[in-house]
Order: sequence, then structure tokens, then C-alpha cells
Amino acid sequence: MKSSLEFNLRVQEFVEHVRSGKLLDAVQHARLHLAPWSSIYSKQFYEAMGVLVFGPGTKCERYRKYFAPARWDELVGWFKHDCFRLHSLTTESLLSVHLQAGLSVLNSHRDSTEEVNIEDPMQLKQFQTLAAGLPRAKHLHSKIRCWLTKQVMTDENPPLLLPNGMVYSRKGLESMALADAGWITCPRTGYRCKLEQAERLYIS
Repeated sequence: MKSSLEFNLRVQEFVEHVRSGKLLDAVQHARLHLAPWSSIYSKQFYEAMGVLVFGPGTKCERYRKYFAPARWDELVGWFKHDCFRLHSLTTESLLSVHLQAGLSVLNSHRDSTEEVNIEDPMQLKQFQTLAAGLPRAKHLHSKIRCWLTKQVMTDENPPLLLPNGMVYSRKGLESMALADAGWITCPRTGYRCKLEQAERLYIS
């Protein structure tokens, strides 16, 4: 795994020697630990050598950044990045990834006048934050299509429940019964029954 973490840590050790005024230690450290990297990270190497000349009190941004507290945050970021790569992990929490996958199904446009459902996870601010930016995948009004006719089932063409648990539209079952002397054969299970045995199904 190609990583610049070790080089950057060695540079920071060099910087700390310069910060403490131990210039001879800094030079010795550079010869021992930084010089071998000079052919790979030549630009960063020569920039780090400039730190030795300008010192911790410099106002030159190019070298002052090495003494800034934010430098440690960068080192932490590089360490985490390499750790994730080494263990084939994502930079984002897997828990967050799975939660967002589930929340994307529940995420919908909400009306302020809409009655609040306390069982809806999207009522929690923490989940609303996780769902921010996710696509709106929820349909407030679902449409059910008949497996037989591929038509939308409505009040005029309601769903009927067969004794075997399968659901089809009234028009689809009536067409089948008309062609088979009042008998219905479930196309998915082969179950046979009379049309009168099918019950109206109400979906709320």
C-alpha cells in the first residue's frame, strides 16, 4: 500500500526539533529519516528543509503551516485514511450507510399540517439529519396493479382475495370465470375455486 504517512510523521518529528531549537538534532534527523524519501517526495522534502531556515517564528505561510496546530489534525486525517484503506473500510460509518439506506425509503415530502405519526422514525431529528440530501423515495399514495391484467386496482376494479391468499383484480377474475364456467384457476399456484369464494379486500 503506497502511503505517505511515515514520511509526514518523520517531517513532523523534524519540525518539532526545529520548534524546540534543537537544530543539530533536526539536521541529523533529516539525514537519517528524510533524505531516503527525497527522490519520492522531492517537493515536500525541500519545503521541509526550508523550515530549518525560516524557523517557528516565520510569517511565510508556506513554512508557517508546519508549526500550526492544524498540522496535527492533518496527520490524524492521514492516519485514519490509511487505517481505513489497510482494513478495507469505508470512511463513513457502516451504521450510517445502512441507516441511510433504510431512511431513503421513508424519506418523503412532509406537510406541516400533516398529522404526526409517533411510530414514524422520520419524526426524530437525528434521523432527519441523516436523511438530509437523500432522494425522496416514498409515495404517499401507493398504486396496486393486478398480476393478471396489469391494471391499477381501484374502487371500480377492487382487489379480491382468493382462499389461497393470492390477490387479483375483480375484472381479471371475472374474465377468467367467464371463460371457465364460473371457475377460477390461480395462475401462480394452480389453485381452483369458484368466483363467489373470492372476497373483497380493503386496504387502508
